[in-house]
Amino acid sequence: TPHDPGFIVIDEVLGQLTTFVFIAHSLKGTFDNAWLYLVGFAFFRLFDICKFGLVKWADEKLENEYGVMLDDLFAGIFAGLVLFLINYFL
Repeated sequence: TPHDPGFIVIDEVLGQLTTFVFIAHSLKGTFDNAWLYLVGFAFFRLFDICKFGLVKWADEKLENEYGVMLDDLFAGIFAGLVLFLINYFL
């Protein structure tokens, strides 16, 4: 896989934005639900670091720039789904 330079963070931005797309209707541009931002960030980092399932596949099998971007996209999708479920049931 290509080296993922730490000073380039567009892949992390993509993952974070993807996470919060799932609950954008609940955020409404305010910090009334500030805990959702913290929980979403934590879940994104968890999936990004632990690399479960498709996150691991993209990181290990795609040996190009797409793998660098897709692992964070998949981590954002997983984090967004978990965050959506937490927000829905709480």
